[in-house]
Amino acid sequence: MAFTIFSNSTTADANEVMGNFALIAKGDRLPRGGANLDPTTSVYNIGSSTYKWNYIYCDNLNFTGTITTDQTWTLISSQTITAPSTRIEFTGLNGDVDKMYKLIMTNPNVYIYITMNGVSAASSYSWDGVRYSSAFDTSTSGLTGGIYAQKEFAGILNAPNYCEILISADSGYNKPVMCKFKTLFGYTLGENGFTYGVMTDTSTITSIQLHGTVYVTATTMIYLYRLANV
Repeated sequence: MAFTIFSNSTTADANEVMGNFALIAKGDRLPRGGANLDPTTSVYNIGSSTYKWNYIYCDNLNFTGTITTDQTWTLISSQTITAPSTRIEFTGLNGDVDKMYKLIMTNPNVYIYITMNGVSAASSYSWDGVRYSSAFDTSTSGLTGGIYAQKEFAGILNAPNYCEILISADSGYNKPVMCKFKTLFGYTLGENGFTYGVMTDTSTITSIQLHGTVYVTATTMIYLYRLANV
């Protein structure tokens, strides 16, 4: 169905322009352009970075491109560890913009703890021990400053294979850290461990450090995500 173009100083019969209303008032909405308002693709926008629609109500969204948003987890670093290391550091962070961080590690070593901004003073951290599915371990095993991200507990959880860490990064506040680690295969299959701690330094997070004794094996993958504008 053609779209009738109106021209100056000309007349049109009603039947000639009925198709215009059919295209505009009902059915699918197609982006159109050019002299004849033919259907086009990947040319026009709905709203802009300055002028936005408020809500979209629909049953399904079908995307073929990229979704850009500031309120989803965005991967900012992906590392494959090729040799054992006792310290891994992520720098260039901004806790004023990135309100929360998430670290995911696969196949890490048994004892891992986390510090922020290179602060290692014991007085800057507090934590309540390691909780397992069937036990509670309050020992620090020589930890002088930092928060355990995961910790082996003999007879309960050995050689965890997966670790996920959430860090609240807002400056001006304490920095709560919550960690979950799990044995996905091998000994103590399916056993869960949890840690919770707080960094009491209220400055902006600019770096995150992961520490351990022979910290990671050569197959460890580490992913760092950010969540902005929570």
